[in-house]
Amino acid sequence: MIKKSLLLNYIILLCSKLCVLITESKTWHFFAVCNNKFNKSANNSFFVRICSKADNLDIAYKNRLGKISGCLSRFFNKIFSALARSVHGSLIIVKANDICKCFFNIPLIFPGITLIIWGGVSCILSHFTLSENAALYLSILLVVIGVILVFLRKSANCLLHESFFVAKFLALLSLKLPNDSTPSKYHSYKDAVHIGIILSLVTCVFGILPVAISVVLFAIIAFGFCFTSFVAWVYICVLPFMPTMVMVLGGLALLLCIVIKSVFGYKSKMFNDTYTLNMFFLFMGIAFAIAAVFSYARTSSVKIALVYIAFLCATYALIRLLSTKKMLLTVINGISVFSIPVSLFGIFQHFTGFDEQNTWIDTEMFDEISGRVVSFFGNPNVFGEYLILVILTSLICFFIMNNKYVKLLHLLAVGFSGVALIFTYSRGCWIGVLFAIVIFLFMSKRKVFAAFCVLGMCSVFFLPDSIITRFTSVGNLADSSTSYRVYIWEGTLKMLKDFWVTGIGLGSDAFNAIYPLYAYSAITAPHPHNLYLVILTETGMVGAVAFLTIIVFYYKRLFSVVKNSNDNTLKIIASGLVAAMSGFLLQGMFDNVWYNYRVFLLFWIYIAIGAVVDVVSRRFDSGEN
Repeated sequence: MIKKSLLLNYIILLCSKLCVLITESKTWHFFAVCNNKFNKSANNSFFVRICSKADNLDIAYKNRLGKISGCLSRFFNKIFSALARSVHGSLIIVKANDICKCFFNIPLIFPGITLIIWGGVSCILSHFTLSENAALYLSILLVVIGVILVFLRKSANCLLHESFFVAKFLALLSLKLPNDSTPSKYHSYKDAVHIGIILSLVTCVFGILPVAISVVLFAIIAFGFCFTSFVAWVYICVLPFMPTMVMVLGGLALLLCIVIKSVFGYKSKMFNDTYTLNMFFLFMGIAFAIAAVFSYARTSSVKIALVYIAFLCATYALIRLLSTKKMLLTVINGISVFSIPVSLFGIFQHFTGFDEQNTWIDTEMFDEISGRVVSFFGNPNVFGEYLILVILTSLICFFIMNNKYVKLLHLLAVGFSGVALIFTYSRGCWIGVLFAIVIFLFMSKRKVFAAFCVLGMCSVFFLPDSIITRFTSVGNLADSSTSYRVYIWEGTLKMLKDFWVTGIGLGSDAFNAIYPLYAYSAITAPHPHNLYLVILTETGMVGAVAFLTIIVFYYKRLFSVVKNSNDNTLKIIASGLVAAMSGFLLQGMFDNVWYNYRVFLLFWIYIAIGAVVDVVSRRFDSGEN
């Protein structure tokens, strides 16, 4: 025990002496002087003054378009009022609304009795009508679940609050269970029996499977209606694991929840506070629609446009729902924590020999690289683009969280994501994440910035040869992937001379219908491998202007938060979002970062988070929060 304590003291003493040597070194002093001079010149520069100046665009656009928006608002209010009058008096809606209000506070014995009666009757029906085995098994499952719920007796709210593991997990994510004590109106066992009999009678007519699906859908809708913000959080966090169509349906479901809540009187100030951004979203959606209609491969372009517009609608819904600082912190914590299994799976792929054929690499030039990992994204560059955003998010969480265990968790997220990023061997993503970290530390943690620069210089002596060779090959035309991109860019620029105004349509089919006529060296490609060329090629000037306007607006509002906000946490978040987007857009110079639908959605989610940071900061400074 004494030896262990002596060893620990020796390690602490050694680390402290090492820190003193570094801070007293000439290299450290050089970086500190350069940092101070750069800070002074940057703070007084014209660019920083313009970007950090607060604007009143939302108020100005609302006033100028006030008549149009006012007419539309009155029109939709009349529709919602008529719907509200028609549904509020309905017995089914009244009962459903009562269930929703006390969704988690209904004692589990009541749904348990309902399931036992419904499953028992369905078992008898299955026996006498000789139904398929699936119906019988489902009926038995309902009875078993009902029996379990009867023995639990307590409400779901009580069970969740009493669970130690649930409490610890939610604490890591800065989440808290709602303390809703709305009493349940279902105090009598007669209610459970009546619902069970009704479900049984309906099952006699339609069969158990359609009725069971309807009940599950109702439960999902009721849960989403009551806890829409939580559903929005889940929607963002599970993005890496879900297929595209699930995310499309989830985004439309979020928008539907907003509409339903509006019918029942839900109000959100976020619409007026993000009026300008809403207009930009509308213009971007119009650009996608026009590109699809006038595409040279209309069928595939229309499908892509529908997905893009659905994700824009999801982004609009997320902005309406993530309206508080608490929810903002919960979302960025969730993105960071859920990146850990994604990164671990990528690291696992590296050590299990994934992609031994080196599908995405020049094997003649980089024969020492065994393979490139993709995790859940199917492509190493796409996985790297995801990691650029989440590494900066984890860094944000590390600096703003106070709990040391939570800090450690986010530091692990940074470490795992960094290792996974190395194993993607994506040079553009490496450059993008380094660029992003430098921007973030310079904007928010300038003392750490100098240390990062010194450590970066020292790390060169410890990196494996495969990484150094891969990194130094940037711009080397002997690398087939580099020369491949250069030829594609040249052919695309030649093509844009004829199509820069209108574009050719969304997707690879439209690109391959026109690009071969302009290609150099007969090179074929699914896209121009450059985000800005992709937008200009597919949507023409309309889409390019809309995109650039959104990006400028994003940067301007977040720079204003960094410069003017009185909340240090929001300033760090804004700095991290600026850095993350900068690294992502830098990678966009080397690849089409919108090629994967989920990464496309993640890009717009970060636009939404940036808008929420701006609104929350303005409310805090004005004393509303």
